[in-house]
Amino acid sequence: MGTLEELAGKLLGGAMSGGQAGQAGAAQTNGAALEHLLGLINNPSVGGLSGLSQKFQSAGLGHLISGWISNGPNPPASAGQVQQALGPDQIAAYAQKLGIPPEQAAGIVAKLLPHIVDHLTPDGSIPSGGINVQSVIGLLKSKLLG
Repeated sequence: MGTLEELAGKLLGGAMSGGQAGQAGAAQTNGAALEHLLGLINNPSVGGLSGLSQKFQSAGLGHLISGWISNGPNPPASAGQVQQALGPDQIAAYAQKLGIPPEQAAGIVAKLLPHIVDHLTPDGSIPSGGINVQSVIGLLKSKLLG
């Protein structure tokens, strides 16, 4: 299993394993879940971390993303909350890329997003510029896998 898959598996805690997929298939799906979520954040319709923050603020969920950005513990998010902030179209597009139902996709986003935002904002603020997906994956690997 590659480190990207290990990372996603650790963050998801088995949320995508099971079913008919074997361990290798589940690991690849875990890695795809992380990579596609980083792509979704960086998508122009979301607008990177700043746009993501605005979406959560507009949905009345600013306390969640503020908690993820700050240097304290990350408050958990529910599938419904991430769907409320991102919108059903973004969740459906993410689900389609993974080949899973939107409800499951929203749950995965809810598990991954707090960790991703937390690690993208190590100084407690949103850095300027876009997300370099490969840099983020490297950063997450080093922080979470050692």
